[in-house]
Amino acid sequence: MAQKSKLGEASAFWKYGSRIHDDPWIDAIAAIDYNGDNAPLIEMLLSDTPLDAANRSHLANLLRRKKFKDRGGQPETPSYARSFAAEVLEEAVAVVRDLIKAGVDKDEALERISKSRCIDEDMLGEACDGRLGSFNRARKRGKK
Repeated sequence: MAQKSKLGEASAFWKYGSRIHDDPWIDAIAAIDYNGDNAPLIEMLLSDTPLDAANRSHLANLLRRKKFKDRGGQPETPSYARSFAAEVLEEAVAVVRDLIKAGVDKDEALERISKSRCIDEDMLGEACDGRLGSFNRARKRGKK
């Protein structure tokens, strides 16, 4: 039997049913509230699922209620603040690794990509081998 409000109308849940509870955005936001799991919300934000006005307000409410806490130590570099040089080098390393997988000799791949991208061949080789500390640290910061 439908529950009635003080005015005698059916309550919102009984009036509209569980339609609102089948919303994946609500499920992702609720996962943070109920068990602290932000993975579903991150997945939704990275997907092509449209974010309507109602869910945008729920997301804003979540961000207002939950305070971002400083976990101490070195703060993570935001994805939008990565340097252009780090992005160029990371992309060049990926292309070199793809060429090597395709059967091209490592030295030839390094020479080709260093010339086409105007990157020092030795530095590119060190980055590919994982021996360039600044490159390794920048990649770790960018992936978090």
